[in-house]
Amino acid sequence: MQRRTVLLAAGMALAASSAHGQSWTRAHVPMLPIPGVPATTLAMAYDTARNRIVATNAETWEWDGGHWIERTQNAQLTPGLIAHDDARRRIVMYRSGGLAAGTTWEWDGEQWTQRTPPSGPAGDALGIAYDQARQRVVLVSNHQFQGRKTWEWDGVAWTQPPSPQVPSSGPFAYDTARQVVMAYTTIGEMWEWNGIAWLLRVPTGGGPIGTASGLAYDAMRAMTVLVVGTQTWEWNGVVWTRRLPAHDPPASGPMAFDLDRQRTVLWSNADIFEWDGVDWARRTALPPARAHHAAAGDGISRRITMFGGFDSQQLRVFGDTWEWDGLQWLERLPASSPPPRSRHRMVHDLARARVVLFGGHDGQTPLGDTWEWDGTTWLQRLPAASPGPISDFPMAHDAARQLTVLLSRSAAPIGTWTWDGTNWTQQFPAQQPATADGAMADDAARQLVVYHDGFHGLPAQTWEWNGTAWTQRVTATVPPDNGSTAIAYDAGRQRIVRYGDSAYSNQVSEYDGVDWTLLPGTQPPRRHPAMAYDARDQRIVVFGGEVPFPGGDWPVAETLFHGSVVTPQAAVFGSGCAGSQGVPRLLSGPPFLGASFRIDLVDAATAAPCVFGLSVASAALQLGGGCSLYLANPVVLTFAVTSAQGFATLPIAIPAVPALRSLAVFGQSAVVDAAGPFAGLAFTAGRRFVLGD
Repeated sequence: MQRRTVLLAAGMALAASSAHGQSWTRAHVPMLPIPGVPATTLAMAYDTARNRIVATNAETWEWDGGHWIERTQNAQLTPGLIAHDDARRRIVMYRSGGLAAGTTWEWDGEQWTQRTPPSGPAGDALGIAYDQARQRVVLVSNHQFQGRKTWEWDGVAWTQPPSPQVPSSGPFAYDTARQVVMAYTTIGEMWEWNGIAWLLRVPTGGGPIGTASGLAYDAMRAMTVLVVGTQTWEWNGVVWTRRLPAHDPPASGPMAFDLDRQRTVLWSNADIFEWDGVDWARRTALPPARAHHAAAGDGISRRITMFGGFDSQQLRVFGDTWEWDGLQWLERLPASSPPPRSRHRMVHDLARARVVLFGGHDGQTPLGDTWEWDGTTWLQRLPAASPGPISDFPMAHDAARQLTVLLSRSAAPIGTWTWDGTNWTQQFPAQQPATADGAMADDAARQLVVYHDGFHGLPAQTWEWNGTAWTQRVTATVPPDNGSTAIAYDAGRQRIVRYGDSAYSNQVSEYDGVDWTLLPGTQPPRRHPAMAYDARDQRIVVFGGEVPFPGGDWPVAETLFHGSVVTPQAAVFGSGCAGSQGVPRLLSGPPFLGASFRIDLVDAATAAPCVFGLSVASAALQLGGGCSLYLANPVVLTFAVTSAQGFATLPIAIPAVPALRSLAVFGQSAVVDAAGPFAGLAFTAGRRFVLGD
């Protein structure tokens, strides 16, 4: 059995050089390529050689049963249907849309390569599956002029077997027991391809009717699993059976059967669900897409708390509580909670170790209630005085004076209010901002609360609050309209950061107490996101917001980082030496801090002893026979045995330690192989890893 290796070993605890940049980085959690596009744009297939599920949209991800691992970021790779070619150990993709429509691609675990057969399918792909018995990828295409056609791919060329009848839609799956490709259509038909013809099966007793985005064959139970809407159905080749699990998935989506873990995996509403034949279990927890929500960073627990929001497409007001622990979002289920709302505000009271929530809108009317989160539950506070029912207002916690500051427009003129943990008190400064639609944050280093606004056509203004008076600051640089912006204080860099606005700008602005600096945005424009400072990783975290899309604004469920960011890297160096299966290779995704990580050995001799080596120093020692050793002492070794497919994997737990950012680690493997050119061994090339975010 392979043992779990931790990179933070004594020999690897070296000082990492700092190469941090102030840029946006997306958290490594897969998202749909465009908000609102159906889940059919994401495709899934099980890689039998490496025992994991591969998912593609505009990017390539892998699901190892517990974590998503981002493998590529290919903005030019438009979505397509995929199937795994077991014989050739490749994922095959047929792309229907974009500039590369009608093209064939293959994924070898490291990169996508376009194949150029002399002829092939045209138009949209209705379904795809791998025929294990005939070692062919089977695809049905639909072209505007050519109609529906059946195609088979043998790794070299597409051929078109004659078939008078073709199913009208997919998805497809392969029944290994009965050796047929199955197709489920939106009108509830079940078709089977036996390598010669498509045959329509008429189930006994009827079955499901409706659109499905995925179909998967459970090889352990000899059942085909289908989700239509929220209903779960199983097909045994003759009869459909409606299953009634304790938990239903929220919607149909792409599916694949994980043979190693014996679970059917479903991607539904940005979550992973697994079916064991009895019930569905949710494996990932991502906050649903939203905007107009609020978040606050907790400098004590080093978590970010998020509450509420609004989905403009589903017309849903949220009342859920989430926490970001630096690696993932965790849903909290407190005993008591504020009513659902959006357009509210939240701040963290460091002295009292509470997150303060005030106001908002429940979809019908503005709210004026006060709540506090103690890390376990929400507590409603009932002060004698209150700023009144308001929504979309600025609020910040004045850490120097241990008071929460709020600007209210519930009555004219604008009112300045403070919360001391017991009561709201209205302040009466000699002057104050003329609006209360902007954004506010506490500059802890300068012990001033900063407010910026430029909404409703008024000139943009910057104000500072010292606990008794507002002072307007005149800056050389003026950020654009920020009526829909998010704002937070970056304590590590002592800057106030603002992002997003009502004009859908991706502009980032930073304030150092003297002037604003406009930074180029590198992420899609959005408005009404939530933003807070992550004290653990010393960076800004943004979640959600709305992006422009034909037909209206679309909320997103995307997590972004801004601040100390190092892009993780994994790259090949040197060259390997061939054994009986060719040159063995090491594959991996980028090594993210605090995440599960795997290094794969592929194209190795079957059922053979092998070794994984890791070091923080590289070498170039020629061994003979064209083989080289690329690791310098000390080397951490882990021994394993390859599978019947010539595959082995090394799972690694990378600690969530910021000091490890930029640490370079070098890897190489050797496998026992009678055809190996050096001492009966075949070697991989070296692989260099840089730990990052």
